[in-house]
Amino acid sequence: EAHHIKPFSVILEEFLKNHYDGNINTAYEQITNYPEFMDESNLVVLCRNCHHKVHYSDNHELSPYRWESATTIENTL
Repeated sequence: EAHHIKPFSVILEEFLKNHYDGNINTAYEQITNYPEFMDESNLVVLCRNCHHKVHYSDNHELSPYRWESATTIENTL
């Protein structure tokens, strides 16, 4: 399975917030010209078991973006 090291959702959010001009007629061109969407070095191939472990691991090194965006009750107080 293909795994995005930097999650696709993060790339998409950054693109929409910082680069997309809102023109649906040129959206495909804008997406294909956005380097992070086409960055093959952001992908790694994993077996299904390992891919699951990366996404649901308590290990920060395996899943740094998950932990970076995580919140705790202490952060909400």
